Amino acid sequence: MYRLRVETSFAAAHRVVDYSGKCENLHGHTFTVELFVVGKNKEENGMVIDFALLKADLQKVVEKLDHTYLNENTALGNPTSENIAEYIFGEVKKTLLGEPKIEKVRVWEGPRNWVEYLGP
Repeated sequence: MYRLRVETSFAAAHRVVDYSGKCENLHGHTFTVELFVVGKNKEENGMVIDFALLKADLQKVVEKLDHTYLNENTALGNPTSENIAEYIFGEVKKTLLGEPKIEKVRVWEGPRNWVEYLGP
């Protein structure tokens, strides 16, 4: 079994609804997103999947979020990092049929804070 990881980032603004603290105010982050996939079947060339294909799939999803006000994206609900990770997982999963399988998405709000979504 192999685990592969690709990473990208996007900048966006949001406010956390129903939260009592600073994060209820409008603020922004440069989010870092990591996509992890697992697979055991290698192609004839020895790869599970080309990293460029994985990154392109992730980038298509992240481009929809980049430089936006996340609260206006109804697909996210309340735009917490948890909901952002779940949204990205679901969107990327639609493009990955068969192997490799998406294992998890990790979203970083900053250098020390992240959340992982492992799927349903």
